[in-house]
Amino acid sequence: MTTNPDSIVSQIEETCKQLIRSVQESEPGTSAFTAEALVFAQSMKMNALAMEAFLEAQAKHYHHSTTQDDEGRTLAYSGERSALFYSIFGEIRFSRSYYCGDGHGFSPMDAALNLPPKGQSDFLRKMVEDLSINMSYEDATAFVAKYFPVSTSTRGVQAIIMTDSQDAQSYYDQAPLPPQDPEATILVVQADNKGVPMVKLATKAAEADPMPGKPKGEPQREGKTKEATVVCVSTHTPFMRTPEEVRDSLFKNRAPDDKVYDEARAKPTFKRTWATMQGKEKALAQAHVWAQQAHSNLIVNLVALTDGGEALQKRVDERFTEYVRVLDLIHAIQYLWKAADAQFGKASKTGWTWVYDAVLRMLRGETQAIIDELDGWVEDAERPAVWKPIERSAGYFEKNIQAMKYDEYLAKGWPIATGIIEGACRHVVKDRCERSGMRWTEQGVEAFLRLRCIHQNGDWEAYHDFRMRQRQERVYGIKSNQNTAILEPNVCRFNTNHQRSIAV
Repeated sequence: MTTNPDSIVSQIEETCKQLIRSVQESEPGTSAFTAEALVFAQSMKMNALAMEAFLEAQAKHYHHSTTQDDEGRTLAYSGERSALFYSIFGEIRFSRSYYCGDGHGFSPMDAALNLPPKGQSDFLRKMVEDLSINMSYEDATAFVAKYFPVSTSTRGVQAIIMTDSQDAQSYYDQAPLPPQDPEATILVVQADNKGVPMVKLATKAAEADPMPGKPKGEPQREGKTKEATVVCVSTHTPFMRTPEEVRDSLFKNRAPDDKVYDEARAKPTFKRTWATMQGKEKALAQAHVWAQQAHSNLIVNLVALTDGGEALQKRVDERFTEYVRVLDLIHAIQYLWKAADAQFGKASKTGWTWVYDAVLRMLRGETQAIIDELDGWVEDAERPAVWKPIERSAGYFEKNIQAMKYDEYLAKGWPIATGIIEGACRHVVKDRCERSGMRWTEQGVEAFLRLRCIHQNGDWEAYHDFRMRQRQERVYGIKSNQNTAILEPNVCRFNTNHQRSIAV
């Protein structure tokens, strides 16, 4: 370990000169790939030296004969302590002053620079998490190890995510809302559930080694799925359209170049998504907080969009008493298809035509007429295989008819389909959590979903800045408005009540 910053700078300069010579003196025909790989590898070495120079230079500012902790106690200089900084450029060893007295000890430099108490640097942590929310932990660690002089295990990635997700709730408790659009007068809450495959807890029999020569038993089934509840709060500009326009858009009856219908719909001006394994009530509580924040004097209509799940509908009604609950149109159409398949047979052209017409009737507010027609089919049916699916569809519509006034909703410009929450269920949960072979613990997927939602909401950079400030306050007792703030070197008042494992 080099302890002289000037000597480190000399090494950086020499490494840079060697790189320039290697590039300039390369053999004719050397591929651009070979040159680029060489430049990248050498730059990693120079970057590591630069970080070492930074740490050694900073250490000089926090070397005194005595210092004081946050309670005014005087602590004496005890000596230099060695530490490791796990950078994206590799492990960097450095020294800094350590102070102790009255049973307390700490290094002021750790607090001032907001060094992680243990593990990877914040830059490395952020990179690994950014990769991990879009690819498996194994792939993320393999990618980092392939291009950087860093080795991280999948267990280490799990620990990083568990730690760095713990401030998600606190972040949203203080995060400012985006500016409101005066034309966005509809506040919409959506909720849905999505299954997550869980790890199967091994039994003692499964854990035991098989007897020699004895055939293995049946393979253990995978763990069951557990539902994640996903909620979304958004504000919308009224978008009036006719039942015919909606039906035609669903059945793709427009000309290929007809984009007027799509472009007329304004995107939500405020949208936040949350997913949790802690149950419907927890998810809806978060949605309620966001809805209250977004409910300004600009909002005219309050809409709650759900599917036909009774448990979810009940909790939405209890939490959002002033909202008009709307049944998702796509889920309603699914029951039209179930009835048509039972009555006319699957892939029947007659059934397709009936659904096509029934969708328009439903959008015109004629759901009761559809129920009456289905009841007639049930009376005429002779086989249970025919009348049972039809009866279930009729019962579904009858139960939800008060939330199926689509003609009124369309006239007011309300959304009538849960496209946002369906997309969130797919993007936040399914696309990442349901990949082949993936199994999750409840605690692990909860932490992961928090970071996934933060990324989905566009709060990635702001959250990590907040997280680092929170850690500096929690671990070191320092309040800072900016993550990059450095304390005055001679004002060393720090919280010494936390044990830190950065010293080695």
